[in-house]
Amino acid sequence: MATITTLVNGTPNDAGPVNDNFTAVNAELVAATAAIAALPAAGTADQVLRVPHSGAAAAYGNLHSATLISLGTGSATGRLLATGFLSNTTIGNVGGGEDTLHSWTMAANTIVSGGGLLIHSILQFASNANAKTLAFYIGATSVGLNPVTTAPNGVFAYLDVWAQHDGVSTFQIASRLSFGSGVTDVTALDASPVADITTALTVKFTAQGTSTNDLRQHITNIIVYRPPS
Repeated sequence: MATITTLVNGTPNDAGPVNDNFTAVNAELVAATAAIAALPAAGTADQVLRVPHSGAAAAYGNLHSATLISLGTGSATGRLLATGFLSNTTIGNVGGGEDTLHSWTMAANTIVSGGGLLIHSILQFASNANAKTLAFYIGATSVGLNPVTTAPNGVFAYLDVWAQHDGVSTFQIASRLSFGSGVTDVTALDASPVADITTALTVKFTAQGTSTNDLRQHITNIIVYRPPS
C-alpha cells in the first residue's frame, strides 16, 4: 500500500495535515482489503449479513435466498428473495388439447420447509367465445385457475400465484386473475397438492382452448422465498 506525504519546500513533511488524511484513508483501505479477503467462497455455509446504518458489516455471507439480513437496528433478521425463473417468451395453446406454457424445473431443495413461490405472469385471452382453461401444476397436481372457461374474451390478464409449503408435505395454492374493466377477479384456493421438495420439482402453466392461441402466456417471473428465520 502506497503512502502519500506532503512536501514543504520540496522536503517530505510527515506531520502535515494532508498526509494525516491520506494515512487514515490508507488504513481504511487496508481494513477493507482484509474484509474482502475474508469473504467465504461460493457454496460455503450461510452466514448472517449484517449491514448497520453506519460502519462496516459485522459478518458476510453468500447473497442468495438462504442468507439472513438484519432488519432495523435490533436483532431481527429476514431473508432475501431469489428470482428462480424469468421468461418473456410468448407461448400459446395449439389446437384443442392441453398444452404447456411456461415451465420451470427447479433443483432439489430449492423450496425449503415453510417456504414457497411467488409467481407473477401476463396472459392474453383471444377475442372469441371458445372455452379457455388455464391450469397451474406443482409436480403432478393441477390447480384450475379460471373456472369460468368461456370468459374473459379479448383481454389481457395479470396473474398472481402463491404456493406456500406447509412444513410437512403439502402446498397451499392461492391465485388471482385481474382482468380489464368489466370483468370480475377470479380467485382459487387449493390446500391439497402434495410434492416432494427434496427432489427436482417442476411447476408449469397449461392452456386448453379450441383454436390455436386462444390463451397465451407472455411474461412469467417466479420468486423463491424462505421462512424469515
